[in-house]
Amino acid sequence: MSKNLNGENDFDPDTISTLFNRNGYVLLENFLPISMIDELLIETKNLVEQYDPQQTLNNEENEEEVTVFNAGKKQSANEYFLSSSDKIRYFLEQDAWDEQNHCFRVSKINSLNKIGHALHWLNPVFKQFTFQKRFQMIARSIGLEDPLIVQSMVIFKNPYIGAEVPEHQDATFLYSTPEPRVVGIWIPLEDATETNGCLQFIPGSHRTHPLRKRWIRHHDPIDGRIQMKDQYGDWSNGGQEKTEHEINNDEEKNKLNKSNFVSVPAPKGSCILIDGLVVHRSDPNLSNKARPAYTFHIFDQGYLHDDVDDDDDDKQKILEHQSTTTTTKSKPKRQWDSLNWLQPTDQYSFPRLYCNDFDDDDDDV
Repeated sequence: MSKNLNGENDFDPDTISTLFNRNGYVLLENFLPISMIDELLIETKNLVEQYDPQQTLNNEENEEEVTVFNAGKKQSANEYFLSSSDKIRYFLEQDAWDEQNHCFRVSKINSLNKIGHALHWLNPVFKQFTFQKRFQMIARSIGLEDPLIVQSMVIFKNPYIGAEVPEHQDATFLYSTPEPRVVGIWIPLEDATETNGCLQFIPGSHRTHPLRKRWIRHHDPIDGRIQMKDQYGDWSNGGQEKTEHEINNDEEKNKLNKSNFVSVPAPKGSCILIDGLVVHRSDPNLSNKARPAYTFHIFDQGYLHDDVDDDDDDKQKILEHQSTTTTTKSKPKRQWDSLNWLQPTDQYSFPRLYCNDFDDDDDDV
């Protein structure tokens, strides 16, 4: 069995839970067959080949548009982005598109920042990959009761132009009430190294660094359109003391010093679990090799039940059964926040991870 950075077994549920609760993330090496990752790479190439921005621009009835994705503070949020929860859409790197001449400044593959946000539901290859039993197993190992998949994407991080991703907490963008409970599952499609921009974490920051910022929807007072803005406060306890201004706290800013981050190189075939409150970032890709990754986020809505004594085996078995058979009649413990940028639609609800499994002959985890 593979060993993680602490020399402990990766796939033992108790070990996964311990590492995840302690650090806010856990690297699982040799978690997926390389052949399975290669299938995602082939399908990603197919998706890139299908993308034709000219066709989009020439269709006057189409609401889509060429859209840049910027992981920094200047991230825009147009309708193409905000309505992508139930679609597969394409987002470009900054300055990759020549607006005047309607063409790419570099090759199409190197122009793309990411493809998202419903790959897990609309693309058969990514759907079968996402709902496999491996991911159900690790979700249960960290105590997720009724997780819903809210988004998925391929992030390209192309050579030389793959930009830095500043420090952030995923719950800033994907929030639930009365408490945030989002987990990211990050799968490198090629080796993620310190040169091409592997993920970096502040271990334990999900416990020590409060959620101070959210990115929320609001209606523009002039034209009524939905836009996004930052709202600051202590969102760890339900968003008390909201303000429009960033909280200036030297002690908390010192916690975000780059020297506190730990690089986590992740070889192809591995997987990283990411708590929605852990602080993480990545450097720009300074190498000549891309660092593509497939990632999806799950929100654990949970379900309300009576307190169970850890020593009561019968009740524990009932809860374990409920985690695989929960129906829409169950009352959720948490609610997806209506101010999040990403929202379900009248035609599309976030799918359950535990109720959409596929048979996988090679899955022997």
